[in-house]
Amino acid sequence: LSHGDLSLHTQLGSSPLQSMSSSSFATFTGLGQQLLPVLTVGGAGAIDGLAAIFPRTVVRLYNLVREGRIEEARRIQEVVARGEGLVVAGGVVGVKEGVRRILGMDSEARLPLRKGMSDEGWAKWEGVMGELKTLEDEG
Repeated sequence: LSHGDLSLHTQLGSSPLQSMSSSSFATFTGLGQQLLPVLTVGGAGAIDGLAAIFPRTVVRLYNLVREGRIEEARRIQEVVARGEGLVVAGGVVGVKEGVRRILGMDSEARLPLRKGMSDEGWAKWEGVMGELKTLEDEG
């Protein structure tokens, strides 16, 4: 569910009906910026573009919530939520730019994705990407 409305996640994940078991049906958010709240209302996780750049950080956030370590998870969720702005603003281009600049994995993309992001455009994200890189390295 790739939208900002947590109501549907809550209704599906917390339904008292629970006619479908979690082994046959699960909801995932498409936004890492919602991972902590979605998990707390019964969602299964996230399928998130930011995880292509910072997989250990997103998995760490997931594990902290599952372990009940909510205060630690909140700290990481705040940084992930800010970093998710790159994914929301840039879409696939933003994710590819992060992969290129953070991970050093440069590949020729098909049009219209080939253009990428200017240094000036990337500068807006350098601070939070640095914070996420630190979290990733702590991992």
